[in-house]
Amino acid sequence: MSLHEEIVEAIHIELEKMGDAECLGPTSLAIAVQQRFNGREIEPHIKYTSLEHLKQMSRRILRGQFEPESEADSGQNEMFSGNLQDRYPIKVSKKEDPIYKLRAALSHDEAAWNIKRLRQSARARMEHADALQAWDDGRADLGKVDDIDQP
Repeated sequence: MSLHEEIVEAIHIELEKMGDAECLGPTSLAIAVQQRFNGREIEPHIKYTSLEHLKQMSRRILRGQFEPESEADSGQNEMFSGNLQDRYPIKVSKKEDPIYKLRAALSHDEAAWNIKRLRQSARARMEHADALQAWDDGRADLGKVDDIDQP
């Protein structure tokens, strides 16, 4: 197993351990992973840079699990199968790390914010699909489309 794979596995293990936490963010997850590997005192500059990288890796994993917009990148198609997620992002300033809150702990306003985001995302995807369909129909009308499927 590569070092990268080992760290990704550690992030998933720590994420599982934090499963009951009401709110999760990349910083708390990164700190837990860093402590997992920290067997001795780390020079402060190295500690800071490793934490920043672990936060970035944690953001990517959390986003893949709990952000609907990342569905295409993460292969998490079950997100759109009608099942609810365990956690949803909550509104934070653009300068703050994302926070993912347990569904059962969401306030009405937090749920409404997520519903609005999901509907906006769905509209944008439908508009994109409609535009691609119109483009494809237009070129088919001009006879510029082969009926042979491309690999």
